[in-house]
Amino acid sequence: MPTQPAEVSLRLRDLTGGARAPFGQGSPHVPRLHAAHGRAPDPDGLARSGGRCQRHRLSRGVEHGVSAHRLERAVNPYRVRLRGGHRLRRGGAVTALRRRGRFDGKVNIVAFAGDGGTADIGLQSLSGAMELYHDFVYVCLDNEAYMNTGYQRSSATPMGAWTSTSPVGSERHGKRHRRKDLMEIAAAHGIPYAAQASPSHWKDLMTKARKAYAATGPAFLNVLVPCVTGWKAESQEAVDLGNLALETNFWPLYEIDDGVCRLTRRIREPKPIEDYFKRQGRFRHLLRPEGAAMLAAFKASLQQRYERLLMLEQATAALAVPAAGGNGTAETAG
Repeated sequence: MPTQPAEVSLRLRDLTGGARAPFGQGSPHVPRLHAAHGRAPDPDGLARSGGRCQRHRLSRGVEHGVSAHRLERAVNPYRVRLRGGHRLRRGGAVTALRRRGRFDGKVNIVAFAGDGGTADIGLQSLSGAMELYHDFVYVCLDNEAYMNTGYQRSSATPMGAWTSTSPVGSERHGKRHRRKDLMEIAAAHGIPYAAQASPSHWKDLMTKARKAYAATGPAFLNVLVPCVTGWKAESQEAVDLGNLALETNFWPLYEIDDGVCRLTRRIREPKPIEDYFKRQGRFRHLLRPEGAAMLAAFKASLQQRYERLLMLEQATAALAVPAAGGNGTAETAG
């Protein structure tokens, strides 16, 4: 797996421009890093999913090749698109490989979707595919709302966040309820691999993508992708927001590998959540006196969720098989 930015860039030369997307979006970086994850194994076919602002329709020809389609480059301000004339489905990929006499019975599938399509609209079908143990990688590009249709709340929207359907006023201060924990839902299906990641920590994301492809059966990646428009942040702050999400324990980086939970980056001295909130207009009302009660509730929920994660890590540690050449411990940051 490439470990330096120059090595990663060399793996992206096959990518070409797509349609336009908003400036500062975090989502285009995810499929690019995903495509450069290494070759363990290399995907012969990549399928598409996602809303219009996260339209990552991917097909990659490697050893076998699907020459009618190529993985398109997601470089800001562009969006990913398919060069071919139809949306790629698993059946279409298999048909294309068979016509070339190069189908060996294995097609690696990845689906990219937003949090609305994952936690709400598509949860039933995703749950069914996981329960049936289909062999695929599912990547949730979580920007924490229905950003493309007008910033409506989804069940992955954090407590207290402003959206167009969880407004801020004298009677309420953003979304009233906790967000749905997609990692726990995925892990409850007994799938071989689930991980939470962020493009702000690209090596961690690429490592988890490689593990997801190596798994036999369904694998799930939950990736935080800041939407600077819906989050009311500056267009250049997507990576900084990803860093702050980790450093405040808002978005811990961890994995559940064959039932074993492990933090992949541990924060020794977490920053106050206010540092994360003050960079986003959707949370700034919580920093005013009238938002104090909601802020206190959010902090209590955040602490409870993180302590639960630590308990899960400790409880499953005895099940872990030591990795060859390493001690399996998380990277620690200040």
